[in-house]
Amino acid sequence: MNTFKHITLSVLLASVPSLAAQRSATEWYQQGIEAKYRIKDAVAIESFEQAANLGHTESQYELAMLLLNQELIQGKSHDESISWLTQAAKNNHSKAQYELAMFYMDEYENPNSEQLVNKWMTEAASNNHQDAVAWVAKTKPSN
Repeated sequence: MNTFKHITLSVLLASVPSLAAQRSATEWYQQGIEAKYRIKDAVAIESFEQAANLGHTESQYELAMLLLNQELIQGKSHDESISWLTQAAKNNHSKAQYELAMFYMDEYENPNSEQLVNKWMTEAASNNHQDAVAWVAKTKPSN
């Protein structure tokens, strides 16, 4: 019976992110926020990326927005920022969902942009993002 308990506990612990990793993600996030407000973008990006890689959704969003800003200033592709924004959006981050919808509104060359706008705007509205709620209400077909 003790072997069964040990195996069950081992399986349980392996399937749940460790408390230390979660604490670390929160610490990385806090460090990122502090660096962001001190306008130390390189430190903020590094800190948010550490937390984002540990699954910290708010860090995924913060990282995406900092990277997007840099990409816009430097005239670079938005691949990295959109990847992080999509990850946060998939994790039900309403601001990420809304920002992703807004990004796809300007993606004229993407044949799926209209579908992606509707998908992410609807998701953001379902997560009570007020601008998305208003957009969905405005674009909803009348019965």
